[in-house]
Amino acid sequence: MSGKPGEADAPGEPPPDEPAATFIRPPTEERTQDLLLSPSLETSGAGDPDLPRLQPEELLAGRFSIVRFIARGGMGAVYEAEDLSLRTRVALKIIRSALLADASALERFRREVLLARRVGHPNVCHVYEFYDARTAEGVAVHFLTMELLEGDTLAHRLRERGRMSTAEALPLVLQMCEGLAAAHAEGVVHRDFKSSNVLLVQRRGSTGDSGSTRAVITDFGIARPLESSGEAGLTGGAGMIGTPEYMAPEQVTGGAITPSTDLFALGVVMYEMVTGELPFTGETPLATAAKRIQEPPRPPHAVLPGLDRRWSDIILRCLARDPDRRFHGAEEVRAALLAPPRHPVRRAGLVAAGVLVVGAITVGASLYLRREARERWARDVAMPKLVELVELNKYPEAMALAEQVQQVIPGDARLQKMLPDMSRAFNVDTNPPGAEVQLKPYAAPDTAFRSLGKTPLQEARFPIGIHRVRLVSPGYATVDLVVATPLGQVVGSIRATLDRPGALPAGMVRVPGAKVELEIPGLEQLPAAQVGDHLIDRTEVTNREFKAFVDAGGYRNRDLWRQPLVRDGHPLRWEEAIVAFHDRTGRPGPATWEQGDYPEGQGDFPVTGVSWHEAAAYAVFVGKELPTVYEWSQAAGLWATSQIVPLSNFRGAGPVAVGSLGGIGPYGTVDMAGNAKEWCWNEIEGRRYVLGGAFNEPSYMFNDADAQDPFARASTYGIRLVKRLDHATSSAASAPIPLPRRDYSQEKPARPEIVQAFRGLYAYDRTPLDARLEETDEASDRWTRLKVSFNAAYGGERMAAYLLIPKGRPPPYQLVVFFPGSNAIHERSSKVLPAMRVLTPILRSGRAVLYPVYKSTFERGDALNSDYPAPTAFYRDHVIMWSKDLGRSIDWAETRKDLDLHRLAYYGVSWGALLGPVMMAVEERIRTGILVGGGLGLQECLPEVDPFHFASQVKQPVLMVNGRYDFFFPVEATQDPMFKLLGTAPKDKRHVVLEAGHVPPNDVLTQEVLDWLDRYLGPAGG
Repeated sequence: MSGKPGEADAPGEPPPDEPAATFIRPPTEERTQDLLLSPSLETSGAGDPDLPRLQPEELLAGRFSIVRFIARGGMGAVYEAEDLSLRTRVALKIIRSALLADASALERFRREVLLARRVGHPNVCHVYEFYDARTAEGVAVHFLTMELLEGDTLAHRLRERGRMSTAEALPLVLQMCEGLAAAHAEGVVHRDFKSSNVLLVQRRGSTGDSGSTRAVITDFGIARPLESSGEAGLTGGAGMIGTPEYMAPEQVTGGAITPSTDLFALGVVMYEMVTGELPFTGETPLATAAKRIQEPPRPPHAVLPGLDRRWSDIILRCLARDPDRRFHGAEEVRAALLAPPRHPVRRAGLVAAGVLVVGAITVGASLYLRREARERWARDVAMPKLVELVELNKYPEAMALAEQVQQVIPGDARLQKMLPDMSRAFNVDTNPPGAEVQLKPYAAPDTAFRSLGKTPLQEARFPIGIHRVRLVSPGYATVDLVVATPLGQVVGSIRATLDRPGALPAGMVRVPGAKVELEIPGLEQLPAAQVGDHLIDRTEVTNREFKAFVDAGGYRNRDLWRQPLVRDGHPLRWEEAIVAFHDRTGRPGPATWEQGDYPEGQGDFPVTGVSWHEAAAYAVFVGKELPTVYEWSQAAGLWATSQIVPLSNFRGAGPVAVGSLGGIGPYGTVDMAGNAKEWCWNEIEGRRYVLGGAFNEPSYMFNDADAQDPFARASTYGIRLVKRLDHATSSAASAPIPLPRRDYSQEKPARPEIVQAFRGLYAYDRTPLDARLEETDEASDRWTRLKVSFNAAYGGERMAAYLLIPKGRPPPYQLVVFFPGSNAIHERSSKVLPAMRVLTPILRSGRAVLYPVYKSTFERGDALNSDYPAPTAFYRDHVIMWSKDLGRSIDWAETRKDLDLHRLAYYGVSWGALLGPVMMAVEERIRTGILVGGGLGLQECLPEVDPFHFASQVKQPVLMVNGRYDFFFPVEATQDPMFKLLGTAPKDKRHVVLEAGHVPPNDVLTQEVLDWLDRYLGPAGG
């Protein structure tokens, strides 16, 4: 919030009688009702006892330097301040001391602030933090830091320029609806929504009209009754808060406050916007509040003849006395406003009194006016909204609105030109035809499907993105698919075979034959292989299904065990091998079972604790086969990772019932990501591939290859099978699949002077950061999470970083800067940061963590889709950008006085550990490094970004922690060469190899990491 104080104002001295909640305008003569309706708070002035005077450059909380006074309102005073830590401007809201008179009131206010901070939306003013501090004169103050905005309030706009047309009001009201909906989704109710709590902020380069204005709701969730404040409200109850003109009936009568309360206030604001009047007024606040209980409002179209009746009806529904008769949410209000008009607009003077009109002419005129109104809506209201939705990448919403416009003005040239910006064309065919085609966004599994028509469909428009498609035809089994819209203007194609119920084996879905290219990092360079038509299990094999194999004597039937039993290169007799396949009690069965049975209540969980040989025997038992890596990859849909992973089980707690989550593959399979890993047919150097990742692994394991001993029976290994329908699958698909290998014993690292020349590629100019605080998260009771943004070192880009600061520990904090695993490449939101499992112990130890959002990760995703090194300029350029991102993040950290940059550690996991030698050799501010689950890459890359050449130039102390059975970074081939090459003194480097796979167990890892940090950075807080 921001504004320009009057020229006559004394510096730092609040002018009297500033309108409540008007934080962005100079003081005016007009007085508005205070937020808190009590005589003691209606009077404000220079001598206000509840509000201390703050002077320019006065420092609060050792961090905020006062710039100027902005305004005073019922809750307090607002100042503009400079955040010296982040070097950005914020709004400071000083809370009146009378509102926080005792500990319970203060604690409740803190809770309300934490609740309000959960709302992150462009149409809601961001609340950052709540502080206790003292002024220069020693006066105790409580204040909020908030987003600083430039603009006027909606109330001021209406006072200055009068009512708005519906075309002017619509863009603003739609944004208010979006802001309210976002808040209500977080459980936050405003309770004092009104026109003076809506700021109108002009977007950069805007023309100043309402369509280019950002509407921002302020004071969200703050104006909650503070029961211990002792202030008398309208009804005489303690602490009642509200503005009479906007209060819902339930607020006046002491009823339940719900999101519907805000919708009533929204109706008042809409009424005010389009009529220039308020629906309820009275001589006193009590009389004003009572009117909404005693009488209905005057209809808006009666106040303003000619007003669109749809607007009038929508407003009146918002103003319904009974909350149940109002809209069920702000989204419904928004949808009603965007719906095309269904009735003709009545215009005064259409039929003059006393004039007889021929019936046919009357009907024709009515139809003409109806069509004219709908066309005007389409061109003047819907089309501008379409442009806005496309700019915001809200393609499903844009397409839904475009379809409404298409019905009103079919063939409109502007619309046809816009369609490729929001959608792609698909031809959909089924055998037999006549299936209804239903569609919904992939990421919204709980929303309803919408029908596109029946097959065959020609050039049906799908919104840009990834979608769930459902094909429904009476008498046939429903088919579920997932599709992504193609690039460019290529027409997509969907072909599906419909089957009668029972025609396919139970629980299997069709996958069409294709030439499959692997999308698994490290294997994508292999030639495509032909895969024939086949069926694949929709879910993982369950405990209940595998029990049938056990009960039928599967472990005693030698005929089912058809694959050679070879261990460590030595063939085993069946009698020797079978004794290893027992449960915890020595009975035949999976390693996770007891007494030959699965755990109570887990019949529908995936069977786990089975070896590849057990999976192969079970496949023979049920007349199916293990999938090849090609078949598995085709069905998994790795191209949709960013959508699938958030709806899959990578939660670490254990497996869940199959099909209980929303992650679905392109042909209708579920749980191919996470839950249980799935054995595949193909071999690599005596091991067998096991894909998809498990519940206790990082989400990037969905994408990455893994292969293990075929006798291994980990509690995460499970089964999914295929049934081939023809013989078209090539032998290449089932052949051994090697990974690329480098023999570092035959290579020599570059000379130091060459590496020094390479380092010149990583240099960047220390230009201004222009840092901004984007959000503050206090949800954890152990740390505060700040999200900041600043200028990157290349391309005019901005980047983000998260700083996690431990609570209850004094600064300055040692700093650990983190580089994550490759799941950051595949995920498109940093809201939930991966790897908190390994970072939490560091925070608990009293150290801060800096988590940069590197190029190609999270919201900065680009064309890079693998962390595997490659001998390309594209990969080289990215490594250099990642190094610069690390450097810029450390540059920003240096601006904070609460961080000790003399005790800075680098912590890389997997991908971050692979790149560790490059990052540490280039960034000399790093004092020590921790590399977990990493090693030298087995793939070639250009020498200027090859960790092999940089490792010898790393001089800092380094801890390496690895698993002995790491498929990606084998001990002898990758871990040992990296450790030996490190230029660190032998006494200052340590390599810990644990009995684990790619991800070491957290308990041992934590102890090693904390001991290392204590040794080389000193104890935290010391």
